[in-house]
Amino acid sequence: MTDEEILQEIEKRVKESENWNIYHHLTDKLGHPALMLQENCPRGDHQGVNIDIPALKDLLDIVAPYIRQ
Repeated sequence: MTDEEILQEIEKRVKESENWNIYHHLTDKLGHPALMLQENCPRGDHQGVNIDIPALKDLLDIVAPYIRQ
């Protein structure tokens, strides 16, 4: 799979997730496409870096199939 195809699959799975959404599409310093994700925070607490553990597990499930070993 190309980087673009992987990104499209991750984006599709993020859109299906209850815990995450696409915050921004960007390109890294090497010119590779990237996504900035934002946790859906029902608590209304958008400050700091507190991440809900089930949301983190959901994110790992989303990206795990595309991690290169």
